[in-house]
Amino acid sequence: MSAPASPSTGPSASPSAAPSAGLLPVLRTELRRGRFLWWWAALVAVQLAGLYVYRWVWQESWADLAQYVRNLAFLTGPLLAALAARHGGRDRRLGAEQLAASVPRSRLQRTVAGLLPVLVCGTAAYLTVWLVAVAAAWPSASAYGRPLVGPVVGDLGAVALFASAGYVLGRLSRSPLLAPLVAVCGYAVLLVWDVPHSSGWAQLVPVTFERHEYRLPAWWTGPAQLAWFGGPAVALVLVTAARRRWAAVVPLVVAVAGAVPLQAAAADGVWRPDPDADRLVCRGSAPELCMRAVHEGRRDEAAGYVLRAAELLDGVPGAPARFEEIPSPWSGPVGTGPGTASFQLVDGRGSSWEPAGRNVEGMRRDAVLRPLLGWECSEDAPAWSEGVLRWAHGRFPGAGGDTASVSMRSGSSEADPAAAAEAAAVLERMGGAERREWLGGYLAARDACDPSAVDAP
Repeated sequence: MSAPASPSTGPSASPSAAPSAGLLPVLRTELRRGRFLWWWAALVAVQLAGLYVYRWVWQESWADLAQYVRNLAFLTGPLLAALAARHGGRDRRLGAEQLAASVPRSRLQRTVAGLLPVLVCGTAAYLTVWLVAVAAAWPSASAYGRPLVGPVVGDLGAVALFASAGYVLGRLSRSPLLAPLVAVCGYAVLLVWDVPHSSGWAQLVPVTFERHEYRLPAWWTGPAQLAWFGGPAVALVLVTAARRRWAAVVPLVVAVAGAVPLQAAAADGVWRPDPDADRLVCRGSAPELCMRAVHEGRRDEAAGYVLRAAELLDGVPGAPARFEEIPSPWSGPVGTGPGTASFQLVDGRGSSWEPAGRNVEGMRRDAVLRPLLGWECSEDAPAWSEGVLRWAHGRFPGAGGDTASVSMRSGSSEADPAAAAEAAAVLERMGGAERREWLGGYLAARDACDPSAVDAP
């Protein structure tokens, strides 16, 4: 006689039906048979597209990368909430609410078991994108500092909040249009939260809409943001599914404890200046090239322009022997001291404030040549002074004699184009010794802001 069948092997039994099975088998089954792999791929694809479009923003600095990855929450947060809302209403759509309620699990256990796959999907998508971004930024950014982990902790709390809010709404609502409504409302809320970026209230949003260049987050902001975002996520689950709903007070108190210092500190307290970012790292000789520590990864890029510019003044009296990168945008003459020239790095194509067809190579040459040969006292500049820059640009391989098609010096619009073209042509025809002698006098007159001390070439 055959042994009676065990209840655990009956046709209606499943791993999720046994209270001793735990959450891991349920999670494994959901991830293997559900649509979470496709959801993960969609979330990753959207974020990677956002990273690629604005790659010029984050590839050189770990702080910029942390801020921009958080900015991507605007693209994927409401989308994750919409997917979670759809998953939360799955039992109702399939007519399996009574069957799910018959499983020997508490309501809280069933809620957590349903939310967990969505949370794992969103977390995996975020970490995947973060790792891809770190790998892409490593060649440039690793020369200064290491990836920031603190912001990642806060971002994971935001992921939990989006997932739990959407899932709870999906379990409570019977609207077939809930998922798209959740997405639309989520984007609307993030857009409406348009408070001044310096305000403390802006620090309570899971999106960073403004770059805090060369700033690092305070060490406590990661745990505070995890508490602020993660506390409501836990509270939502407890309020809707726990037997003792008053237990939701505990995570809400934790959330308030995280929000208070964030709101009080505002932007200046959360994102603090990095005192080491502007430290100059000098290497080489004749000329010596000094780069800001935060841009040490771009030394080879800058060296190509600096060395070529230095060759133009080889043997010229008063030529600088040291080039220093300056930290701020062009705002007038920079006092770098005798024998020193300043320059600035120029971002590549892709910035939102520049046309796609801008002459990046010309701008990068001009960022070195203009402080080197331009007339610092723009109001006293000779009409032909732009011709010196035109000649210098034309000496770069492939430059074609252009002057970057951009004015980086106030008053250059008043220069005489014909006089500038003639000066550039005369400089080009000069012999080496004659040109060096004239350039020496030009640099001395330029430094003294005395246009009468030098004649046109």
